[in-house]
Amino acid sequence: MYTEFLYYILFLITNFTLCLLILKLIVNDKLKSLNFIIVQKDSDHKMHSYKVYQNAGFIVIGLFLINSFMMYLFFYKKIHLDENISRPLLFFGSLSIFYLVSIYDFKKNLHPIFRLFIQFILVYLSLSLIEFPLIPIKYIPLKIQYLLVVIFWVYVINIVNFVDGLDGLVAVSSIGFFLNIIIFNLLFGITSINIYISGILLPFIMAFLIFNKPKAKIFLNDVGSIPLGYIIGFCLLNTIQSGYWFFFMSIFLYFIMDVTYTLLRKMKNGHYPWARLFDYLFLQPVLQGKKSHWYVLKFIFSYYFFMMIMIFIINLYELNNIYLFIYSLIASLIILKKFNQFNLKMN
Repeated sequence: MYTEFLYYILFLITNFTLCLLILKLIVNDKLKSLNFIIVQKDSDHKMHSYKVYQNAGFIVIGLFLINSFMMYLFFYKKIHLDENISRPLLFFGSLSIFYLVSIYDFKKNLHPIFRLFIQFILVYLSLSLIEFPLIPIKYIPLKIQYLLVVIFWVYVINIVNFVDGLDGLVAVSSIGFFLNIIIFNLLFGITSINIYISGILLPFIMAFLIFNKPKAKIFLNDVGSIPLGYIIGFCLLNTIQSGYWFFFMSIFLYFIMDVTYTLLRKMKNGHYPWARLFDYLFLQPVLQGKKSHWYVLKFIFSYYFFMMIMIFIINLYELNNIYLFIYSLIASLIILKKFNQFNLKMN
């Protein structure tokens, strides 16, 4: 057991180092062979006074696909999971298509409706990765559950895409998300594939954060954020199969509330949901309040840090997981109110 743990730590360090070195070569303009996909551009809404490298997701998700697929080939039959995943290869297939379509979209600039259509199709095909019914059929018919899961999963994909607009935000929130998933599953004795997905992806996201933190040198863009959203959506839905509904509702609650509030307000004002107005509340301290990107990051870091503390407390004192949801709801409302103050000052 001790030897296996050391091998796993070495595996994580190797992944982190490999991703770090590749990204460092890119930001130092030493990998010109990747200029077909990783390019320097002006940032949206003139957030930076300099050009920023785009499409780091080509490296981060590419490395994750290679590593996770190799792990699957060599170790999947040796791992006993609590959940039943009937077609695990479908996960890699769908993720690869999201990855390739996002690359094609960058080159050809697909219409938002067509991108959304592809997302719905791929998520629909991915339904066999989730064990139904999630809720007893006597409460919600199975076909309605399929529909709700597809809508929710596509929604999460796009939320993650929206978050990739501020220095360090998608990296900090992803690290907080996956780290809390690992801690929760380990403390509560859940042998879930979420642990393995999170463990493989975390080193790549951590390496990316070094170059994405303020002042950012590189961003994931759609090539990374769309596949990352697919992974986060899968982990969220997979959490339900362990029966921990309150953890499912807590782990990503702030961003769901922020984006939902903004989209409703946007449509109320007569705009399309996909209109790029940069009006998400987590952007307002920087865009409207002229605060630094660190100002937003400290709230998101605190949100996930205290969530981790709550998980330890709930496990230690054998409390009901509803307390985790209560914490997440209160913390999310506080952050929303804090960020919305900058929006209100401009109206």
